[in-house]
Amino acid sequence: MAIQVRRGDYGDWDASKMLAGEFAVVMSGDTETADGDAVYVSTASGTAKRLPFADEVPTEMGGAASGEGGEGGTVPAPPVGYNTAALFGDAHWWDLHGALRAVASAASVVIRLVRQRAGVSGGLPTVIEDTLDTMTLPAASGNLAGVMSAADKAKLDGIAEGANAYTHPSYTAHTGQPTGNQTPAFGGTFSVSQVTSDATGHVTGLTARTVKIPDAIATSSADGLMSAADKARLDGIRPLTQSELAAILV
Repeated sequence: MAIQVRRGDYGDWDASKMLAGEFAVVMSGDTETADGDAVYVSTASGTAKRLPFADEVPTEMGGAASGEGGEGGTVPAPPVGYNTAALFGDAHWWDLHGALRAVASAASVVIRLVRQRAGVSGGLPTVIEDTLDTMTLPAASGNLAGVMSAADKAKLDGIAEGANAYTHPSYTAHTGQPTGNQTPAFGGTFSVSQVTSDATGHVTGLTARTVKIPDAIATSSADGLMSAADKARLDGIRPLTQSELAAILV
């Protein structure tokens, strides 16, 4: 088939006169390009579309580094399995999901915030890991909260359920029983020892107390002991028989 090509200055070109399958080469003056030249093609009579040159086709974005900026371009497609990843300025998709790592030592716990991305190592697909930040949690002390050290854990495991750090002070055993086998009479006395204690409830000693046996005889107006005469009188009182009661009531 014949090659149909128009060429000339952009100001002389009329797209409405283009025939289907015809090319137009603009040699200068095209306001849509940087250097003024362009190539158009018509797929239907009266219309034309500009064909991009290779240097106009956008390339994939170039990632920034610590000492230089990146380059604009198309966004790279995320790899399979990186549907929760985020695109970073280095032009890589990094996955931050579940990216906490904890490393414990005797005195602290170091938590690392890491990111992962798909990469290639030795020609094979691999996962590349990078540490974004670290945080150190020191062991707890007497005045600062923190993580439990292995030494404290071992000490805690060695404490029995319900145990405490109380140590009973030294003491001398005492009782509050009466001294000796005392048999005092009415009106007499006997001695008994009473324990004494400090503010914490610890027994500190004994105090001798004298107890007097009451000897006052009961009267019609005051309680007291029963005399032998009143006891004999009380024992002499007997209940009436049926016949005696009947004789009284006649």
